[in-house]
Order: sequence, then structure tokens, then C-alpha cells
Amino acid sequence: MTSLTPDVQSVLERLGKLERQNRRLKRAGSLALTAVAALLLMGQATPESRTIEAERFIVIDSAGKTRAVLSMILDGPHLVMYDEKGEMRVNLRVGPDGPLLAFDNEAGKPQTELTAVKGFNGLLTYNYAGTPSTVLGEEEKGPALRLFDADGKPHIELWSTNQAPQMSFRDAAGRERAVMYLEPQSGAPSIAFYDQREKIMTALYAAEMGPTLRLNDSDENPRVELGVRKDGAPSLHMWDVKGNVTWSIPTENVASTTSTGGGASGESLADLENAIIIADDGQFLGKITTSSIDPKSIINSIGPYGSDISPTSIFNDIGKYGGDISPLSPFNDITSTPPRIFRGDRFIGYLTVNTIKTPRVDPRALVGWLKSQE
Repeated sequence: MTSLTPDVQSVLERLGKLERQNRRLKRAGSLALTAVAALLLMGQATPESRTIEAERFIVIDSAGKTRAVLSMILDGPHLVMYDEKGEMRVNLRVGPDGPLLAFDNEAGKPQTELTAVKGFNGLLTYNYAGTPSTVLGEEEKGPALRLFDADGKPHIELWSTNQAPQMSFRDAAGRERAVMYLEPQSGAPSIAFYDQREKIMTALYAAEMGPTLRLNDSDENPRVELGVRKDGAPSLHMWDVKGNVTWSIPTENVASTTSTGGGASGESLADLENAIIIADDGQFLGKITTSSIDPKSIINSIGPYGSDISPTSIFNDIGKYGGDISPLSPFNDITSTPPRIFRGDRFIGYLTVNTIKTPRVDPRALVGWLKSQE
């Protein structure tokens, strides 16, 4: 991941451009002193007028130094205020991107900015060197708070989207190392820890079946899972490198969770033949079968459960049950409500790419195997 999210980076770049533009006002201020005298003469020549029109107004102190300039520059009004040393300290402008109120320190470095530019409404603060330290405001995806280190790299990010609130922690290189979030539908809290490649190594979550701790290998495949079931009984599951269950307490069928793995413990993907998929809201989403002409098959590209335009297909990216955003989709990697697989009345596992859900069947592996058997 990059050290700055694209929306924040673009906002900071625009604000930096505005800062450079505003510093031109300081050089322009001294050249415009004659405008004051001209305006006074205009006022004397037309005493009956109560309106003064001009492109620039300058306020000077008793020593003749420019202390404020109100002008039209770069397609928008500007009000700039200077200290006794001639450093710009306050800048208020309305440009094509929106309004900006900025405060600089005595060294001319930005310290605080309040803005409503396109894509961001909020407050930015800087350290003494002019490097961003805090961003608080409304971004395109929702309200957010971001805290930066001394080099301007984000360390902590907190935001709330339409899905759920989330907080992330980044290391000095800007890599995401820990994420805390609430599941969009259930509200269950989860914490994920990442390695330097930003792969999930450890996950702690309050799942539907009870609190669970999961340890993954370097490829994010679960290897150990320890939990407490709803009935209070402890549970322990272990998988080998191929995703086969090697230990399970209590003994039960547990779906394989590797990206190429199969179905329930002791089964292969072939054992899922004729099993059915049910959405969390009860909607039937098709049958698991190698037949591409079965009207209920999820690999029937013209059927109601295999077409990428059908409202009941998991392959409809903009539908209720497809894509990587919908909480009911098997391709949403943070959902707590993915579809379930049943054979008769027996629950086999979740159909999901969310590695935290268990037992789980990866939809990409399942579909790939089904199509390979046609």
C-alpha cells in the first residue's frame, strides 16, 4: 500500500499548490501601494458615491508596511494578512476548488488549514516544519481522522464508511500492520495483524460461533484456530499446508480454507456436487454442479444463478449477492454474512473469500474446479 491514500494525497497536493500561489501575494503587495492613493483620489473626486470598486485593497501600518491585502487573483478573492516582518500569517481565499483558510508560522510554514475543497471538507494541521501531522474531515468515502509521523507518513487512520467503522495502524514505511473493524452486518469486532508484506498473520474476532483466534502461514492460509463455541466448549482446529484438517476438537467436518482447497474435512470439491448455496437473507443462489446446462447451476452462464447480469447470481458485480462490496457476496473479504453451503439440511461451510470465516470454501477455487470438469 502507498503511504498516503489517493484521496488524501491529492488534497494535500492541491493545498500545497495553493500555498505556493498565495506567497506570490507578498511580492505583489508592495507593488500595489499606489492603488491606495488612487482610490483616495477617486473618493475625493466623487464624494456622492458610497461604493468603491477595485481589484485590490491594501492596508498599511504606521511604518508604511503592508499588513493586509484584499484582491482578486487567480479567479478568486483573496484576503492575506502579514506580520510586522512581512511574513504571510493568515490567508483566506475562494478558488475554483473551494474556500481555504490557512494560518502560517513566523517561518512561513503552514500550521493549520480549514478547507472545503473538492473531495475533502475539514481541518489539516502541520508540524513546525510544515509537514502534515493531522487530517480531520469528510472525505469522499466518509468521515476520517488521520495522524502522521514527523515525515508526513500516516501512522493511524480512523474512518467510518457505509460498511463499518475501521481503524488501521501503519509502520514507518507506511505499510498497514494492524486493522480493527466492526463487521458491517453483525457489528462483531475483529482485529487483524499483518506482516511486512501486508499479509494477515493473526486474526482475533468475535465470530458468530464464538470468540476465535486464528494463526495463518505466510500465504494467509489458516493453520491454527483456537476458540470458544457458543455452548462454552473450547475448540481447536489445525490444517496442513494443503488445507487438510489434521486436528479438530471437537471432531467435526470443517471446510478447507486454502485458496485451492476442497470442501469439508475428509472430502474434496467433488464431494460438494449437488450441494446448494443459500444467501444470509435466505435467497437461493444456485446449485454446485459440474453441469453447465442445469438451470440451477452456478456455472450456467445464461441461468439465473450463473449469469453475470442476474439479480440472484453471485457473479453479478453490481448485484445484491455479488461483487466485493455487498455484505451478502462471497467475494467480500470482510463480510460476516457470506452465503452458506448446505447438503440437504446439513451445513457444510461458508462460501467466502473472507479467511476469518470458518468453516469456509473459497468461491474462486470452487468455480475454477467446476469449470475444469466440464
